[in-house]
Amino acid sequence: MAAESVAISALSVAGSSYLTDLEGCTFTLDTETVRNDSVTDDAESEQVQKITGTFDLPLMSTLSNPDRVSDLQVTGFTVGATNALTLGLERASIEVAYAQAEVPTVGTAFRVRQNVKRRVSGSARVAVPNTGVVPLLGDAANTTHSNRVKTITAVVNGVTIEFPALITGETWSAERDGLQMVDLTLGPRKGSVLPSGTTSLLEKALNAYKTPVTISATTTASTGSVISGSFIFQSLSLEIQDGALVMARYQFINTGAFTIA
Repeated sequence: MAAESVAISALSVAGSSYLTDLEGCTFTLDTETVRNDSVTDDAESEQVQKITGTFDLPLMSTLSNPDRVSDLQVTGFTVGATNALTLGLERASIEVAYAQAEVPTVGTAFRVRQNVKRRVSGSARVAVPNTGVVPLLGDAANTTHSNRVKTITAVVNGVTIEFPALITGETWSAERDGLQMVDLTLGPRKGSVLPSGTTSLLEKALNAYKTPVTISATTTASTGSVISGSFIFQSLSLEIQDGALVMARYQFINTGAFTIA
């Protein structure tokens, strides 16, 4: 018989278990190869030179077991002075990416990487009010540059997430039998972010992203395989959507050796 997903017995990041928050779990092992066949060989041949491992962890957040944090726990979402919840927020995302540098590793099979810079961006889709000037529409083209810069503030289950952003694109749309909507593209802008700690996984992703974390996953209890090693954040996508759970998708990539035993 094959192992069911419910048989996963452990999944920890930086010493904290996220097993009961997993929507899914993917570990991918990839290799870099070079050809080693000569001009006299009649078939191609390769050998492995470098090894990379990545984790993809879409996480829910527990409200009160078994209930999860959803759009019902989003009590605030503002773009500058505009309250997106009042307008009608359909969906929003907060994206964190990192500029990564590869450390030279002659003599070592596993790639070693380090994060050198953080990039926070996002998007939002809001309804158009039936009277008055449409808030935010046209801000990307505002001739006063400072008017394009907005502080984005989201409050999710009591946690305030805040970052500076630049409105880099807007789309106004209308469909038959539908509503008028505005889609905002929020580009990165340097400045402080919230939350500011380094305890939760979100805080680590925002403020301690240069520090590697240990990830360990066990396929089944007692006799299963254990994947374990040192990893760094590769990306984070926090998704808010009307009528859905709030999801945080974390992706990690190895920095140095990992084991599968």
